Amino acid sequence: MTAQDAEGFGAPALVREALGQARQQRLRFSALVSVQDSQAFWNRLGYRAACDLEQHQQRNLESYGVPAVDMLRALH
Repeated sequence: MTAQDAEGFGAPALVREALGQARQQRLRFSALVSVQDSQAFWNRLGYRAACDLEQHQQRNLESYGVPAVDMLRALH
């Protein structure tokens, strides 16, 4: 399934619901790893690529074996 397919299945509404629950639990951030060219999809939902990754974080991304982007969204 592509990111475009996910939008058609209501994924943005599911993400908004999950973010609402995270806010109720007073979480400050949501984080994910974007793969399969889904970065634009997550950008539309307020996520941004994480900058200044530590070396071990970069190695973790490389372990996916495909292009992977660590992404964050503030929950304020």
